[in-house]
Amino acid sequence: MLTPVWAVVGGTILTAPIWANTSPKRYEFAQIHMGVPVRITVYAVDEQTANQAVRAAWNRVAELDRILSDYRSDSELLRLSRTAGPGHPVKVSPELLFVLERSALLSKRSGGAFDVTVGPLVRLWRRARRRKERPTEPRLAEARRRVDYRAIRIDREAGTVELLKPRMRLDLGGIA
Repeated sequence: MLTPVWAVVGGTILTAPIWANTSPKRYEFAQIHMGVPVRITVYAVDEQTANQAVRAAWNRVAELDRILSDYRSDSELLRLSRTAGPGHPVKVSPELLFVLERSALLSKRSGGAFDVTVGPLVRLWRRARRRKERPTEPRLAEARRRVDYRAIRIDREAGTVELLKPRMRLDLGGIA
């Protein structure tokens, strides 16, 4: 009899059929990723199969962190923020392109209430929290000038993203 193995990761179901005559058991795993606890539940016929499935899931979570994180200096997102200024479209991974396309749609539908270009403000407030002091009005105004969801040009065919204002910074905390 063919028994599937199920791993649920952030709403995504991964399946791997295996041959077995036993009922699947529930296995739970937890780790910290992207600064938050992540829990994966796997149904498998044995622990070895569960471990194999969860290892693949953790690898995918780590890969997405390397792409989407705004905390990791080596992430694709931060590389994009550093290099995709006006006149410089940057080739991005399909995963980042997908998230940015969805972000653009949400920004448009919300009239800008949702905006992934809020990175300059997020960075300023993070620094203020560490220093335990409110940002000055001039610094807040400067950060606000670099925030505008309409200043992202996404070229799906070319797989590129261009940030149309200097020193823009993306933050995917509201979507990814």
